[in-house]
Parts: sequence; structure tokens; C-alpha cells
Amino acid sequence: PVQEAARDLGLEELCRFLEAPPPLILADVAKAAILQGKDGRPLTLGERKGLARNPSRMLVDRLVADGSQEVVRNLLLSPKLTEPDVLRIAARRPQNPAILKEIATSRRWVARYRVRLSLVSNPHLEPELGIRLAALLLEQDRRALAADPSIHPRLREFCDRSLRSSMSIPESLDISEDPPGHGDR
Repeated sequence: PVQEAARDLGLEELCRFLEAPPPLILADVAKAAILQGKDGRPLTLGERKGLARNPSRMLVDRLVADGSQEVVRNLLLSPKLTEPDVLRIAARRPQNPAILKEIATSRRWVARYRVRLSLVSNPHLEPELGIRLAALLLEQDRRALAADPSIHPRLREFCDRSLRSSMSIPESLDISEDPPGHGDR
């Protein structure tokens, strides 16, 4: 609806900005090393999803590399998962954009500043989602993103424009949390 109105008014630049572009790097993520059972056979998706619901600490270390969105979704709900684990998933390159979206839609994890920054810094994140998260970043981080050639051009453009216009954070995007160094370690 907004795009149609912008097109009708001849605001092509706004239309281009509102489009949902693909990630800069289309993740052709190879099958991650699939966990193997005690008998040496690869575990099925259902078995891996079950293990991710209540993993041991050692198993968490192995499951963070799983390439399945469903496994990671279950892992994100586990109380044994820590912020460094989520950062390893979010920073992984190449990474399945659907897995990055799982983290970004997890209220528990997207509320953490370092997780948001790691997501936005990953070129496999959908640019539309990256723009929404970048609006919540500190000025120095948006400045670094605006200069990062590995980031999608639309996301870099958003960061650059937000710095030039001193854009305020829309209330609907505000996720209250202290920036790094304020307790959450």
C-alpha cells in the first residue's frame, strides 16, 4: 500500500527504498555437519530438534553449527543457551538467512545489543530486517556499518542517511536495553 502510493506520486527513490531486496550474499549454505548417533549414523532432523529442546552444554556447542532453522528455533528456547552461543550463530558466515531471522524474531535474544549488532553485521541477513534492527544501534555502530562494503547497499545507505539526518528511533522499534558494558556480561 505505501509503495503503491509512493509510485502514484512519482517518488521512485522512496519506492526503491521500500522494496524488500534480497540479501547481498545469497546464502548457498552447505549442509552443516550433521550430528551422528552413538552407532555412527547421522541423526534425523526430528532427533536433532528433540536434542535442541534440552541439550547438555557439550551438545549446545555442537548444535550451534546446525544448519536447520527448526533445530536452531528449538535451541534458542533452551535455558542452557548463552549469549556467546547466540553470537556464534549470528556471526557465522555463510549463514542461512532463515536462521538469522529466527534470532531476530526471538524476543529473548534480539533484546541484547550485541546480538542485534552481530545480526546487522552479517551480510546474509535480509536487508529489510537489517534496516529495522540498525535503527536501534548506537551512532558509532551505524557509522561503521555505513562504511562496511560487505553489508547490503540499502542497509549501508540507511545507516548513512540516519547519521546525516539525526534520525530518531521510531517508538514502535524501540527495544529497551542498555548498550554493551552496562551489566549484561
